[in-house]
Amino acid sequence: MRCLVLAFETFGDMPSNWQSYDAVDAYGSNSVSAADVAAFRGDSSTAVSVHNRQFNVMAAERPIDVYSDCFVRHPDPWGEPRNWLRAIALLGESLSGEMRCVHYHQHEALAFNFLLTALLDKEHVRLERSAEGEDGMFHVTWRINAGGLQADMQTRYRNRFGQVMRRFYIEMGPFFRDVPYFL
Repeated sequence: MRCLVLAFETFGDMPSNWQSYDAVDAYGSNSVSAADVAAFRGDSSTAVSVHNRQFNVMAAERPIDVYSDCFVRHPDPWGEPRNWLRAIALLGESLSGEMRCVHYHQHEALAFNFLLTALLDKEHVRLERSAEGEDGMFHVTWRINAGGLQADMQTRYRNRFGQVMRRFYIEMGPFFRDVPYFL
């Protein structure tokens, strides 16, 4: 099984069960060196690859592997929704399994759910679980592409980008941090 980690900056962004995978690929803005990766892995048999770039459907170099899981600690869809849409588009072609996210606020989970369903379509995105953890964070799990991977997501991204962004700011804009939405 392969795990994808997005928004990776430090090893604190790895899922706690990272050693249960055959391989983990981490993407994000980071300054992690090969020596840091080797020290983090220790004697673990899990292969760990750290990429200092965004997971992006528009990138020339795209992963060829299919991921069974994706983990994101604090995806902030409000920070740069365009980058998240590019990552989500590539997830359409490369993730068939669970996507687990840890959010600081419910409105972030709601906005992220909007971006997922708007680009991947509702039949490919199913909200599995959402709960407030002991850490005060919101833990949300989606099932992505249960029926199989999608194709030509770069074209879908280009065709839907403007419409999705307009809807995002109109439909998601009025939500506030202190209102419970779907937990």
